[in-house]
Amino acid sequence: MSTTFDPYLEWLGLTTNGHAPNHYQLLGLTEFEGNPAAITAAADERMAEIRKRQAGPRGQYTHKLLNEITVAKLCLLNERTKAKYDAQLARERAVAQAALAPQVYYEPEPTAPDIVAPDIAAPPQTPPSALSRKSPAAIKPWQVAPVADEEPVQGGAPAWLFAVAALAALVVLAALAAYLIPQPKRDAPLLTKQVDTPIAPLKEQEPESQPETEAIVITQEGNGDLNLPLSVAELAGELARETTGDKTLLHGWQHERSVARWHFKLVRPAVFQVKIVYQATRPVGGVWELRVGEHTKSREIASTEADESYVDEFIWKITRGGEQVLELSAHGLPADAQVALESLRLQKVDLGQQE
Repeated sequence: MSTTFDPYLEWLGLTTNGHAPNHYQLLGLTEFEGNPAAITAAADERMAEIRKRQAGPRGQYTHKLLNEITVAKLCLLNERTKAKYDAQLARERAVAQAALAPQVYYEPEPTAPDIVAPDIAAPPQTPPSALSRKSPAAIKPWQVAPVADEEPVQGGAPAWLFAVAALAALVVLAALAAYLIPQPKRDAPLLTKQVDTPIAPLKEQEPESQPETEAIVITQEGNGDLNLPLSVAELAGELARETTGDKTLLHGWQHERSVARWHFKLVRPAVFQVKIVYQATRPVGGVWELRVGEHTKSREIASTEADESYVDEFIWKITRGGEQVLELSAHGLPADAQVALESLRLQKVDLGQQE
């Protein structure tokens, strides 16, 4: 496998620069296209172009591209998932534009210096000794202040000081009396009988119901095929998704409760050629079980060598249209078996063929 081959560039004309294209680029649409008919037509045209390469030397790249195109189509045809995807894409565009915008720096405007009022010196004061030596003619009118009549000062301490001292002495005496004179004991409070009040048991809080995630419904393609990507399957039990290189695998099929589910809608019933691609080591006695409604199909799981895939094909007629659920599980596997599902696809065949 050549590491320089780029299927996005060679087959779809997309320059990725090491990044996966978004859903609109992958389908060849203008960003935020909202016409469901245009989205469906673009996805079907891309799938038809990729399927032409399945039998060629680069056929191993077609599986990953078909899955990505299907996921993009389902996302953009669902109003809820499209709104979330468009909001995320708009945020990424805004961040990218902000990073490319030129940075403008502004110098701070100079601030005016603080204006300090000058100190105004008071007129010089002439000492009293100098005034006494000056003649009455030399003394200026503003240098002489009128002197009020003063009362003669009486000898001894003022009367208010004695009043304060007497009040302080009374306070000290009252404090000593309260400390030295014993106080009469007060009667102890009567004991009241305590009545135990039964506590009502707490009601168990019911767990809050979690909002159910809306299932992605896969619509039958224009040519009648039904592609079931592993990336949109609902997983139960011990199943886990793992992406290695260009492949998405489902591991953990040892328990019968491990189930992968796909919600799909048939525009018209058809006879399909079911193709299961998987890897398995030591699956002695194990079988695949496919269920749609009350109809089931069982297929024996074959052993494969490491890193090799096994393709199991069979005919299955689905006679009812509308929304349905396909479940895939494995039964009878030994504990040491390792099974990895690579893909599951239903290709429409002529109605004249029998199961």
